[in-house]
Amino acid sequence: MAKQQRSQLTITKVLDEVAERLFHEDESFLRIPEICEASGVNYGSVYHHFGNRQGLIDAAYIKLYERFIAKDTEQVRHLGGNSATFDDFVIAAHHLVVQVASDPERVLSRDSRLRILAASRSRPALAKRIGELQLEVTNQLADIIEDFKKQGWVRADVEANEVSVAVQTIVFGRLMDAMSPEAFDDLQWGRMFQSLLFQYIKFPES
Repeated sequence: MAKQQRSQLTITKVLDEVAERLFHEDESFLRIPEICEASGVNYGSVYHHFGNRQGLIDAAYIKLYERFIAKDTEQVRHLGGNSATFDDFVIAAHHLVVQVASDPERVLSRDSRLRILAASRSRPALAKRIGELQLEVTNQLADIIEDFKKQGWVRADVEANEVSVAVQTIVFGRLMDAMSPEAFDDLQWGRMFQSLLFQYIKFPES
């Protein structure tokens, strides 16, 4: 048991170090000796646990992606948890839109996701796992949206997974637009995001 615990600690330390670097920069800058020095884990242990450099990078990519979807679902769940009334829900949804559009950490997160998705196109095992995680986040968001429908805050005539995919489409759409020399600014994105998102909200009849 002690050996297993040490092994898990080694894996965790290395993955945390690699994931932190990959969150901020491209994998081409990653140097295994630097990872060993920073994590205090020897070279042999890194290759014992991950096989090779790409195995280590892919494992860190998966860990990062798991963090991203956990944060995404928690933020959407937060809409309901802190909303006692419909007005509370709308205000919270607006704040989420602003955060998604302009928060600096969200910008880094989007860039990192783009690198992960690009890498997965030529790595079947990584692509399979990212696909599984993508299905997981779609289902988790759909479950939360079903709760919103029960509250009467989301239209009953739309499928929860449709809303889930629509929200993710907007987020990933920003990834693509950010590459344009004439990309939308935060205000434009926030306005468009809000317009698309609010079409699913069931506003009280006047």
